Amino acid sequence: LNIEHKIQHRLETALSLKTRELRDAHEVNLKNERFAAMGKTSAVIAHEIKNQLGTIKNIAYLLNTRLKSPDEATKKHLNMLSLQIETIDSIIENILEYSRNKTLEIQKVNVNETLKTLVNKYEALVDENVVLNLDTENKLHEIMADKVKLIQIFDNLIQNACDSMEGKGLLIIKTENTDNGIKITFQDNGHGMTTEIKKKIFEPLFTTKQKGTGFGLATVQELVKRHNGTISVESEIGIGTSFHLTFPLYIEIQ
Repeated sequence: LNIEHKIQHRLETALSLKTRELRDAHEVNLKNERFAAMGKTSAVIAHEIKNQLGTIKNIAYLLNTRLKSPDEATKKHLNMLSLQIETIDSIIENILEYSRNKTLEIQKVNVNETLKTLVNKYEALVDENVVLNLDTENKLHEIMADKVKLIQIFDNLIQNACDSMEGKGLLIIKTENTDNGIKITFQDNGHGMTTEIKKKIFEPLFTTKQKGTGFGLATVQELVKRHNGTISVESEIGIGTSFHLTFPLYIEIQ
């Protein structure tokens, strides 16, 4: 009788475990289906907005070229318009990028130079109390990658760090060689993330920003994976956040 009880207990335990596994797998499938559907819908909307944004870009360009001697206030507002258009365009591109599987355009990339160009761009845009520090390996390996996609990855991470620091702080971008590629770290001293938020940041449509879309980091992760790379995050409330990326020297196109 004791043996029968043990066997029954083991069967019940195994059945309970298998039921839980099936339920978890079903929930994951439903979640992925919802993400796919929302991604497709978002892509259609983003495409329509992008078409209208093209018209606004042309008008802004026309204003810049036709106004021969604008006063300082007009110049300021025209610059703000251009920057906002660029921001919206970047958001739309993230949404579209996540929903499509465009072939990578592989070329040899100097990551240090690519990062330097982006840092120069942000230094001209961010608040004077935000400091961007580029700490590069002197002879960093060049890698085979899609340069445009790398710029999109780096741009998203720099923008996230600047948003997190809310007008005051330090972002350190460090590059270093590894045995089979390179490693890049984006370390900020912004407000940081809770463990719960950290678990969700790469999920599409998840965002803690008031004006966020939830596609930025999801797109970053997807693009890093397509380059056979890895991305991980460390964060602590009140201390800041670090994103660690690795890329191989060469990439095999699937």
